[in-house]
Amino acid sequence: MAEHIIKLKKGQSRSEAVVGHLKALMEEGVLDAVLVQKPTPRGRSYRHVLVTQPGQLEDADPFVPVMPMNGATHLSRLTKLEAPQGNVGVVLRPCEVAAAVVLHKLLQVRFEDVTVITFDCAGTLDMNDFTQIVDEGGDPWKVVEEEPDRRRLPCQLCHWLLHMEYDMEFGTFGVDDDAVLVSVKDGALAGKLEKAKDEQVKARKVLVNKMVKEWEEAVFKHVDMASDLSRVEGFNRFFEDCIVCHNCMDQCPVCYCNECFFESQTFRYEGDKMMLWAKNRGGLQMPTDKAMFHLGRMAHMVLTCVYCGMCSQACPAGIDVSAVFGFTSFQVFREFGASASVNLSTPLPQAVYREDELEPR
Repeated sequence: MAEHIIKLKKGQSRSEAVVGHLKALMEEGVLDAVLVQKPTPRGRSYRHVLVTQPGQLEDADPFVPVMPMNGATHLSRLTKLEAPQGNVGVVLRPCEVAAAVVLHKLLQVRFEDVTVITFDCAGTLDMNDFTQIVDEGGDPWKVVEEEPDRRRLPCQLCHWLLHMEYDMEFGTFGVDDDAVLVSVKDGALAGKLEKAKDEQVKARKVLVNKMVKEWEEAVFKHVDMASDLSRVEGFNRFFEDCIVCHNCMDQCPVCYCNECFFESQTFRYEGDKMMLWAKNRGGLQMPTDKAMFHLGRMAHMVLTCVYCGMCSQACPAGIDVSAVFGFTSFQVFREFGASASVNLSTPLPQAVYREDELEPR
């Protein structure tokens, strides 16, 4: 891994500097396209856009603190059937890289002709919160910096401060305000950037290690708070407002089945059968199978959840679905020491059997 540095010009933001570097790589033919977030026409939010012309990168913002969808979902759609024509740079947050790693193991993402570009992420705001701040003339970045508790809960507890499965990383943690540290696996991605000094690289590592320790303290506190979910009463109470719309499933980046059991005819009941159930119980809650849906998804996703929070953001009832899935996933990781999203070399935990995996740890 080679470390380089981007020195910001006077009045230039870090996003502008990074976009300038991506633009230069496209002009030099190193990248043929870039998947990156750009503002919607009214500027109230952002969407991923596959850019093929360098000039179209001008208003892109890789660091923008909003995440309308997990970028790994778009990467899967772009590469699942066949590798793209030309080298595509895909700008992903660390949790999105984690999702892409899982999807690659599930044969839903190809990395041929794909350059994975990531960056230090300070967290994101809920989409509605972001839009409201913009509509009121506020600065979302200022809110993230001055009111960190206003970030989405998955971002407050995020353990994806960085992810090592990348081709190029833009580092800002522990880096001077007038610079961006650039780590590359291929020298061509560095372009004409100058080499970073050892002290610049070391300063970032020191801060990141400190942030990891702070995360460990925060997540264990959250696990203690969520322990009530391990009981049936607590679980049912948590999901009591769920309308079983399946939005959480639709927005989950690692929930990929083309034919979903929960949307099959198995759950299309005849009216007389529902009447019989209602008579036997004195009443039948509608829609049916709420607990089965969430428990079934949990059993399906517990080893692949990357705690990106897309499920919570998509919930019309305002249920923090990711709190349950993240809590359960963390507990399984702590019990078995297995995770599908850490790196490309580790196989899917459910595909590997170890004789000692159920022994006390």
